Amino acid sequence: MGFTQQAAADRAGMSLSSLKRFERSGDIALASLLRLAVVLDALDDFEHPFELSEDRTLDEVLAHGQRKRGWRS
Repeated sequence: MGFTQQAAADRAGMSLSSLKRFERSGDIALASLLRLAVVLDALDDFEHPFELSEDRTLDEVLAHGQRKRGWRS
């Protein structure tokens, strides 16, 4: 869109490190995600965020999006 990561983070009201963490890991607060979507003119992408079908249960949909995490010692 022609601006830097810092400018995008500033416009979305988030820190640059939060934006970089989102790009790296996908972890982001919903409010930050929506503000970033406004900045990137992508808010329309959230009109139908889930593709549900009658063949899948809610548990199956949620399980599909979960990452496996290990315990750290």
